[in-house]
Amino acid sequence: MTRVPWATLSGQDMEDLAALLLFSEYPDGAQHITPSQGDGGMDVRIWTPDGWDVYQIKKFFKSLEAGQKTQVLDSFSSFQAEVASTGMDVKCWTVLMPWDPTREQRAWFERETADSAFPTAWEGLTRLELLASHHPAAVDYFIGNGRERLSDLIMQAMRIGSAPLEVAPGGSLAGVALAKMVEIEDLLQKSDPFYRYTITIESAPDFSNGQIAPAQQHEVAYAKYHGIDATRCVVIRAFYRTEGIAQLRPIRAHFHLTPEEGSPEAAAVQEFWEYGTRLEDIPGTVTVLDDPTGLADEGPGLISFIASVDTLLPDLEVRLLSEGGHVLHRVPLVNPVRSAGQVEGGNSLAAQDSAGTFSMVVKANGMSGRYGFHFTLNDLTGKTPMQVLSSLRFIRDLLPGNATVLGIQGAGELGNRVVVPEGLPRLPSVLLT
Repeated sequence: MTRVPWATLSGQDMEDLAALLLFSEYPDGAQHITPSQGDGGMDVRIWTPDGWDVYQIKKFFKSLEAGQKTQVLDSFSSFQAEVASTGMDVKCWTVLMPWDPTREQRAWFERETADSAFPTAWEGLTRLELLASHHPAAVDYFIGNGRERLSDLIMQAMRIGSAPLEVAPGGSLAGVALAKMVEIEDLLQKSDPFYRYTITIESAPDFSNGQIAPAQQHEVAYAKYHGIDATRCVVIRAFYRTEGIAQLRPIRAHFHLTPEEGSPEAAAVQEFWEYGTRLEDIPGTVTVLDDPTGLADEGPGLISFIASVDTLLPDLEVRLLSEGGHVLHRVPLVNPVRSAGQVEGGNSLAAQDSAGTFSMVVKANGMSGRYGFHFTLNDLTGKTPMQVLSSLRFIRDLLPGNATVLGIQGAGELGNRVVVPEGLPRLPSVLLT
């Protein structure tokens, strides 16, 4: 196994590698804290049934000097303030660095944190080396040739479609090409500590004026297409190994959106800018794309932004109230997606009813006071009357004078009540503001 030269890593590489090792060790519930004005004494936090395990990562690789001790205590004080202001449920706050403390320095740390309302710990080189031994791909990506090997594997996968291929019924590759594809997919899983991959042969997406509009699975972080012929292409899809990887190793792109003025696409861009709502199939051009493989894709296309389901939200429902405030209907919601816009105060929450009868978006801007619900009826093909009845009754009773409100199942309301106005357009799309 490659040894990690902790002392020669930059502060950012040290933090990123340590965070990745924690994410790899605890794939469920880990989050990377990106500081805006200070990180609140947190670099990585991991959810457990007993509360948050919080890690503050420091690069210090030898006995702490006075200034470094001050940095540790400043981080501890910042986290104490964060807990006091938010009520965060904390299992333990741990300072993590590539140096095992002496008995004297551990005693200093325990003395300085003794008045804490939550447990504290100091973990050092021994812990980091153990994590590194468990996850060699993470180490190889940062200090070996893992990143370059990953790019080469992606290029090999792309070249699968460069020569005429024998294809079995149903569109799958056959013979040598299939074996090579399976081999590359397996190597990708072992080489990339951030993502897992699938490689498939599919019908070519619709090319219109040089633009690509492929349908994507919700969990896909990104996809690469390489044409085999006029009707088929190799598709390489990458999926985040854990939800928090999107924070630790994000995909960055520079793009220019070019919707036609006054079009529905232009209105969607404005909504995306203000509230962070979903953006789908907007004409534009990608000028720079930084993805984990290091391969750049640039050019025109149809651009979509899809937020991730927020697993930390409570169980939600949408309620319909009579003019007198009596609850007429409660409809449970699933797959909540919470996003923030670029305009200060703007945010949105998208979800659907548990039966999949309708989709709902709540848009709010605390600065301007705007607040509204948007309901869209989904395709009901294949659903039974019993499945959709309660949700259809909710939509049916969106009548003038009644009001909608978001709520927590078994608890109170969230946000504002919105009264249904006169002259409201009926299905398939209803907008309340």
